[in-house]
Amino acid sequence: MPLVSCNSVSFSYNGKNILNNLSFEVKRSDFCGIIGKNGSGKSTLLQGILGLKKVSDGKIEVDSDAKKHGFGYLAQNYPHRKYFPATVLEVVMSGLLSKKGVFSFFNSKDKNYALEKMSSLGIEHLQNRKFGELSGGEAQKTLLVRALCVSEKYLFLDEPSSGLDEKSQEELNNIIAGLHKNGATIIMVSHNIEYIKTNANNIVKLK
Repeated sequence: MPLVSCNSVSFSYNGKNILNNLSFEVKRSDFCGIIGKNGSGKSTLLQGILGLKKVSDGKIEVDSDAKKHGFGYLAQNYPHRKYFPATVLEVVMSGLLSKKGVFSFFNSKDKNYALEKMSSLGIEHLQNRKFGELSGGEAQKTLLVRALCVSEKYLFLDEPSSGLDEKSQEELNNIIAGLHKNGATIIMVSHNIEYIKTNANNIVKLK
């Protein structure tokens, strides 16, 4: 069974179709790039696959074993304000809550696991910094590590390099391509068509 199967899927808001009669599949180890103009429904589709948006017609099927494993999700908009109180390590470790339960306590094993993932992206030195004090590139790396703590196997990324300077975009995009080469399945919304054409083996273009 494919990891994700969309069969004649449609989404609508207030009676207006956003996406209509869309069908495609994503297999394990795919890098699926979702591209299209603003307002074409890219984020809606990604959220629909994750079960965060309901389809108005058709069906989205996601492999049950993959659902049990969990999906790492980097949303397009995440609170990044000066008064955001959590440290980088706390934000990263919050990705482990899905495996432990909301009322569980973190232990040294959890902390070491989070620090290991932070080290793999070169941000372990930021662990005690406040999330709201980070640069855009540092914040996105932190959120990507948080997603990896949820799942190293399945990553859903919504414009992960949006708003970053050119150097930070290139660095983050190289990291994502490296994760795919190491076996991660990636479904990524992006405006960077050249990057998607170069790195994705499965492209969904929305109109």
